[in-house]
Amino acid sequence: NDFLRLHDLHTVLNNQLQNRVMFYMLFSVSACWTQASALRPMCGELFTNAQDRAQILALWIALEGIISAFCGAPLASFLAQSFGYGLNNGGSAIPSDPIERANDVQALQKALMGVSMLPWALCAAAWFPMYFTYPRDKQAGRAQGLASLEGKGV
Repeated sequence: NDFLRLHDLHTVLNNQLQNRVMFYMLFSVSACWTQASALRPMCGELFTNAQDRAQILALWIALEGIISAFCGAPLASFLAQSFGYGLNNGGSAIPSDPIERANDVQALQKALMGVSMLPWALCAAAWFPMYFTYPRDKQAGRAQGLASLEGKGV
């Protein structure tokens, strides 16, 4: 009877994990294009000088990679351990106890939600004001570009 309850718990947790993984994959497929197709071209339009635009976008992409390398996996590991993920010292990567395995799965789920949802919330908080400020910034960038061309006598 206890075995059946543990088996049912394992089945339910596996189904929940599969549903969450599928949702996350579909979300990633639909959301990963925003930087390359919307954010970078929009911010690139703010600069009229091609050299300035190239330098700023290169610095932006480099900082993005550095921050994700230093914060991504280490932060996910730290969060998983703080949520109760236990490292198994028995030589096997998968714990033999089903309850311990279920606790590890829940800890990893919470950690992955923490490293994905918080950055997305911060991105949403940054995009919302950009809706109002972008047209004004774009006009100011064009005016500055025209002024620099007039100053050069073009």
